[in-house]
Amino acid sequence: PKDTSAMRDFSRRAGARLRMVEAAIDANEAQHQIAVKKVLAALDGRGKRTAAILGLSYKPDTDDLREAPSLFLIRALLRKGISIRVYDPAVRADAAGLPRGLHFAQNPYDAVKGADVMVLVTEWNEFRRLDLARVKRAMRRKAIVDLRNVYDPATVQRLGFDYTSVGRPA
Repeated sequence: PKDTSAMRDFSRRAGARLRMVEAAIDANEAQHQIAVKKVLAALDGRGKRTAAILGLSYKPDTDDLREAPSLFLIRALLRKGISIRVYDPAVRADAAGLPRGLHFAQNPYDAVKGADVMVLVTEWNEFRRLDLARVKRAMRRKAIVDLRNVYDPATVQRLGFDYTSVGRPA
């Protein structure tokens, strides 16, 4: 996102438009809205709701939060009054740009404790190897929104989770 934004801005200053780049930026921004809708659908209901967000960084193996999709998602959920528990192997609670009101967990299992939905945002290898039976026991409601298509839908559903991914049939 930061590269495409820089290209768009540079071309505008030069008096030209890169319509393909602008379309890519628009499509990426629309994906943020789709992610929010999927998480809200998984949290359907009233009362206190908690989302466990796994992965804050823009990509695995970094603590870079610039243009991180997690931030857009978290801010949208906080505006809806949803409690947020987060875990990322590299991002710390004092990182610049993080919204207030997040509960930083010590590990992914701590993050999902009492959560209504687990949302996989950054595809760290650590998350691929989660003991999903343990995750299920820790959660209040059994829902996973997999924004990186890390998990096999049939396997997760066989374990008893409501499972939502992206770009796959429902």
